[in-house]
Amino acid sequence: MSDHITMDKKDLRQAALKTRHQFRHMYDGSIAEKAAVHGMQALSDIKPASAIAAYWPIGDELDPRPLMRDLARHGHVCLLPVMKGKGLSLGFRPWDMGDPLEDGPHGTRHPVAAAPEIIPDIILTPLLAFDSRGHRLGWGGGYYDRTLAIMPDARAFGFAYAGQRLDHLPVKAHDRALDAVITETGTIWCLTPGA
Repeated sequence: MSDHITMDKKDLRQAALKTRHQFRHMYDGSIAEKAAVHGMQALSDIKPASAIAAYWPIGDELDPRPLMRDLARHGHVCLLPVMKGKGLSLGFRPWDMGDPLEDGPHGTRHPVAAAPEIIPDIILTPLLAFDSRGHRLGWGGGYYDRTLAIMPDARAFGFAYAGQRLDHLPVKAHDRALDAVITETGTIWCLTPGA
């Protein structure tokens, strides 16, 4: 994707959505498996039985379920986000393959209400676009921004197609950069600000 720095975020989102849609339809189902391999390598240094939050894929988002499957096989606790309401941060509940899910807002799916909330050690975020400094472009609801702000000890990784990378994204002072972005071609470790 080319550099869209002059575009406002609404236009950026539309362009990024079109790009992600193109990448989604260029690949078969094995692309998520390739990303899972790179994800396991990127997360190989995490402590045993870590709590790792991913997401239930919506539309053209890269599917993290193969990575969640592999993480669970290695003894980690996989979590899915729960939207608590507009303007609020996300909660996270445990989920295993085959566990029932409930419908949430905006086409989301989440673990049943009886499941306990757990604070994740690692958060895998969906995104529309990212840059080499770890800035991400989401849908604009701010759910992940608010969540990452109140969970400073959680490591944050994007999970996306390599083609979703932009040269530069506009950011605000409160935006938290990702540690890395896991893609089907490898993990892009993000540069620190000013590097």
